[in-house]
Amino acid sequence: MKLEQIKTYIAQGDLGAVEDAWMAAMEAHQSPAQMLPALEMLVAAGQAQTAETLAGMLMSEALEKLEPAGVLEVARTILPAVSGAGDVRGKLVAVYRQVYSDRPEFPVMLRLSGLEATQSLRRGIRTLDLAMTLRPGDYLINRFDHRAARLERFDDVLEQYEVLVSDGERLHLEPKLLADEFDPAGADDFRVLAGFDSERLAALCKDEPAAVLIAVCAWRGSALTADQIKDVLVPRHVPADGWSKWWSRARTAARRCPNLSIEGRNPVMVSYHPGGRTLEDEIQAAVDAAKVPLETLGVLRQYARELGVRKQEANTEFLGPILAGLAAQADTYRTRRPADALVAAMALEEAAQLGLPAITVNVSSKGILADMDRPAQRIAMLTDSALRARAIEGLAARGDAASHLLALMRLLPAAELDDVAGRLRAAGKVDLVEAVVAEALIEPAEHIQVCIWLWRGPAQVPAGAPDRVDMLTRLLKAAQDLANDHEIARETRRVAFEQIRWALTADDCRSFRDVVKGTSEAIAATIKRRVERNPGLTDVNRERMLAVLREEHFSLFLKGKVDPWADENILWATEGAIARRREELKHLIELELPENSRAIGVAAAKGDLSENSEWQFAVEEQRRLNSRLSALQNELAIARALTVHDVPATSVGIGTRVTLQGPQGPVDITILGPWESDAPNRICSYQTPVALALLGHSIGETVTVKLDGEECQCTILSVRPWI
Repeated sequence: MKLEQIKTYIAQGDLGAVEDAWMAAMEAHQSPAQMLPALEMLVAAGQAQTAETLAGMLMSEALEKLEPAGVLEVARTILPAVSGAGDVRGKLVAVYRQVYSDRPEFPVMLRLSGLEATQSLRRGIRTLDLAMTLRPGDYLINRFDHRAARLERFDDVLEQYEVLVSDGERLHLEPKLLADEFDPAGADDFRVLAGFDSERLAALCKDEPAAVLIAVCAWRGSALTADQIKDVLVPRHVPADGWSKWWSRARTAARRCPNLSIEGRNPVMVSYHPGGRTLEDEIQAAVDAAKVPLETLGVLRQYARELGVRKQEANTEFLGPILAGLAAQADTYRTRRPADALVAAMALEEAAQLGLPAITVNVSSKGILADMDRPAQRIAMLTDSALRARAIEGLAARGDAASHLLALMRLLPAAELDDVAGRLRAAGKVDLVEAVVAEALIEPAEHIQVCIWLWRGPAQVPAGAPDRVDMLTRLLKAAQDLANDHEIARETRRVAFEQIRWALTADDCRSFRDVVKGTSEAIAATIKRRVERNPGLTDVNRERMLAVLREEHFSLFLKGKVDPWADENILWATEGAIARRREELKHLIELELPENSRAIGVAAAKGDLSENSEWQFAVEEQRRLNSRLSALQNELAIARALTVHDVPATSVGIGTRVTLQGPQGPVDITILGPWESDAPNRICSYQTPVALALLGHSIGETVTVKLDGEECQCTILSVRPWI
């Protein structure tokens, strides 16, 4: 019935149109439940007489065409909406007599229900139905306070039911009051089990958790969160300290139960399906929501996992349209959307590997990759690592695979570079791997993933790769450079920072800890300084790394006065010497290393590397340049510019020009940093034996020093700054 149209007819007072619509619904054999709202609208509009008439028409037709039990079902559905005037009530009572003619208690229950008298049809039907259904020992649930109860007996003298409530209370109720307060319940109702059969409930909790979930959901609602279920069961039925273990078992059991489904993560939602629900029913919504091949693949993976958990076979009828859809996408997207076509083809191949039915298709992932332009970029854009690995395997079949694999070395995450590097080596293109490494060492900030790969340890270390201490220095410098280079796009910097920080602190700083354990205290001090001063690290990163240093080199954190020349964490030098050193580093990075990288490429292009002396020389030169690069970076990290204020006035220190009275007369010696040493002009590093013999001594003191190869006693005549 079109209820909105019925509502309009009633509002217009067109009861004839309402009756016509009612007759049409009867002829169409609509169910009583579908027709009931029309009667309710008529009664609400003050047209009870019309409602009675229409109900009587339906009852008359039911009496003609249905068995008594069917007529009674129709009556139970529609008659509570009407008052029962006219002959409707009489017809209803007659049907009840037919259905229960063999029950000796029926006359008494009919009288007590008031159905023959003036009792409302709704209350009379409910009372009589309950009375004719109940037997001693049956269970009931109070519809107001939800207490479980058990029917003990019917007192023929008092014409009352004796009911035992789960808390021990005994009630004596006449049939109408019993029907008003209680609904029938099965022996598996959770409230009945909790109130009258606690031993069975305990056994179910132990052996059949799915049955417990069904019972709880059937009582509290068809869908409950894990927390709501926990509130019902803990601690009375499941110990608080045993909840996690019980819930884990219950979830597994629920996945195998056709009447239960589990969805979501936070919160986890358990749903009860009285009529049963297949895995295909559960997953259909996800199938309908999948718009692109990658989403469809996710659904297939979920389906395969659930099949394994439930120990079920795949439903080919359900999977057919899904797999056919993927096949169509692989074919039609091939020219317009090659990336999606590739995913669709790989999804079909993975589905077959998952044990799902295979189908015949016109294209394969290898075929799509063979025709694809810019395959490396398209593969790198795939968000699923398993698909990337499958695509790389297909890419390796191309004749020009090496160039595309080389491009992937610059695009993929560090965790996937071993696979690509291994394929390049297998193709005899080890030089390409080494070329990428050389690029990364020159510009770490632009090749973060390659640097992380080298830092965490490749399966096979490429020639020219620095040691891990050196890689740590480069990563820290890359973080510092990124922090200082504000011309780089903000999002690019953010992603690069996250990658570097993760590489340094992942797995409780495992890689960082391994490096720090094997270093000398001097190198550890340099690392400490770099970490403390690095603006590319967060406070949390910094504290975690310093904590590792503190564990492995505790002495670095002890506070004590150290002579400037004895502090291994500082390398003293003049501003001019530091500037020259920085220029040397710049020249190395911007000119010498790129030139070496080009030389390696040119030499590699000439053929067999085992007989190629130019290539071998270039690689050796690369190792030398990288070693020099590491040394310069480490020295500059701890370099401190010497000023006149750092030079003591009355004793020998770094930056002092000291005059000694030697055997052959006065001698001037200038003590500066190791980068300013000039033996012919008697300028020596503060780290040399001559300087160490003089440092700290005052004017007038006599010291033993080695001058011109001979040891002699000299008196300090004067000290002054070198400038």
